[in-house]
Amino acid sequence: MRRGTVPLAADFNVQGLWWRSPAGSESGWGVNFVQQADILFVTWFTYGADGSGMWLVMSDARRSAPNTYAGAIYRTTGPAFNAVPFSPSAVTVTQVGTGTLAFTDGNNGTFTYNVNGVSQSKPITRQVFANPVSICTLAPAAATQETAGYPP
Repeated sequence: MRRGTVPLAADFNVQGLWWRSPAGSESGWGVNFVQQADILFVTWFTYGADGSGMWLVMSDARRSAPNTYAGAIYRTTGPAFNAVPFSPSAVTVTQVGTGTLAFTDGNNGTFTYNVNGVSQSKPITRQVFANPVSICTLAPAAATQETAGYPP
């Protein structure tokens, strides 16, 4: 139901880990989506021009059309993971480009981006760890000393 100026809910949930389609065709990089209504928080793990690992983020990818999200892409650098104490003032955030994510359904889409002057468009698909997907259920509570009649 649509009322007033309330943001429209996404057509489907894309939250999860995604990679190049067809699955496994470009192992080693991927994108993670955290979805809250019409906003995606995106982390992208890939490789820099020198071949070293690089993380990028779209912290506010907004729905720009049906099943489409767009936003600025940033790179952050900062102290090493083991820096003690960690110095937040040493963290830098630099916009390096823009990106658009267009989904055809809840498992397939296209990631189009321009980073540092390099433009590409890649088909993406949800990364599935098991098929069928594991289903977690709550097991009955184990007996404790109190429920088993202990102490005697």
